[in-house]
Amino acid sequence: MGRKPGSSAPRSGEWRLRACSALLYVVVLAHIWLAPFTKVEESFNVQAMHDLWNHGADLEAYDHHLFPGVVPRTFLGAMSIVALASPALTALRLLQAPLLWQLYAVRACLGALSVASLHSIQSALAVRFGRLAALLFCLLTTMQFHTPFYASRPLPNVLACVLTNWGLAAWLGSASPARVIGLFAAAVVIFRSDAALLAAPIGSHLLLSKQVTFPRAVSLAAGAALASLALTVAVDSLMWRRLVWPEGEVFAFNTWHNKSSEWGTQSWHWYCTSALPRALHGGFPLAALGAIWDRRARPLLAVGLAFVGLYSFLPHKEARFLFPALPLFTACAAVALQRILHNAWHAKHGWRLAAAGTLGIFLAGAGVTALTTAVSRANYPGGVAIRRLHELGGGSKGAGAHPTRVHVGTLAAMTGVSRFTELPGGAWMYSKEEGLPPKALAGRGYDYLLTDQAVVEGCVAVESVLGYDHLELARPLLLTRLPLRIALAAKVWIQKCTAL
Repeated sequence: MGRKPGSSAPRSGEWRLRACSALLYVVVLAHIWLAPFTKVEESFNVQAMHDLWNHGADLEAYDHHLFPGVVPRTFLGAMSIVALASPALTALRLLQAPLLWQLYAVRACLGALSVASLHSIQSALAVRFGRLAALLFCLLTTMQFHTPFYASRPLPNVLACVLTNWGLAAWLGSASPARVIGLFAAAVVIFRSDAALLAAPIGSHLLLSKQVTFPRAVSLAAGAALASLALTVAVDSLMWRRLVWPEGEVFAFNTWHNKSSEWGTQSWHWYCTSALPRALHGGFPLAALGAIWDRRARPLLAVGLAFVGLYSFLPHKEARFLFPALPLFTACAAVALQRILHNAWHAKHGWRLAAAGTLGIFLAGAGVTALTTAVSRANYPGGVAIRRLHELGGGSKGAGAHPTRVHVGTLAAMTGVSRFTELPGGAWMYSKEEGLPPKALAGRGYDYLLTDQAVVEGCVAVESVLGYDHLELARPLLLTRLPLRIALAAKVWIQKCTAL
């Protein structure tokens, strides 16, 4: 049922591939709607996109000068997204829409880029394995949690994945080695140096399959890397007002100095025993079967396993670090599922049982995705708190009235508050002043505090905002409802200062 390399999916079936990608994009948009706020890992690019559009050349007003973070990050990703989203942002400005709508717009734009890059992989799979495998790849991706949820989130990992996905598509489609190497080199130098762990096994495959010679590969990689380096250094040195290669400093911080371990460590097998099963659901066991049943899928699995194996040497581990390799495992799972469905369709009873069991596994995975989405939606109490504060009112009104001053505490800033959640116009002023206990903040002229403290001397708690706390069994257990319940707890308090 799979097609030989070099063949092409019939044009009559291209609309199905596009329709499936459109479905994936609808799911991405649903995630944006359900969880519009962002977390601390996304903060640099979120604030950068806000500042690029709303402050333009006024670099003094940019957030990164006040809160530079542990390491610098590149502005190239934020610039690209703002440029692509500029028509929508212009319309929102003309309509005088809230700033939060701008966040929806830039996230929708990034989500579209992510889906487009995944569609390129889908198209390459249609050529290599057949249209059904390509459709199943998209459907399996849609049913996962991590890829649709994070596709619109401006993490450096996600920005890098746009390039690595196009690089994977070029590799799968036997495109020019220059295109494959160039895309990966740009991803490594500009966004995520760890993309080299994926580029290395792919480069090895290009060499072993004699698609490129070693001298040619070195010259292509060096040329693309130098061009990318010149671009990022030129742009980011201007934005940071010092000579800087952001991803070079990130690499030194995380790898050379091993500072990333300060954020926690995991056992060497954590990716294989925890992260991948949670990310792939039923696709996790099927990925190996796909490589066993179809030798054309073996390079995909080999590259994915090599990436995971190399990354496992680093003690600090997070599921998002695996994002570049997830399409490879999902593709192998799609190949296996295509084999199962093909044999089941041809009245082989054992395969029909296998198909029914596989369907049950993926339905269970979809249930896990729904639960995880509900949990994640409740993980942004800071964003909910600042929106609720604005709904309560209190902004200055009339000439001469002093602005309402709000202090944003650490937890609120880490769980949803960004410049996109602020109200412009001068009626409100916001501060993330650090290093002071809540008691001291109450006497510094703030009208409100967004804090993780339920009681603050000199303040009155106006409202508390709930956030995710834990999962628990629903009692009594009934067939008419889910057995698990999301337990919420007060996370952020809106405190009104009374002692100024």
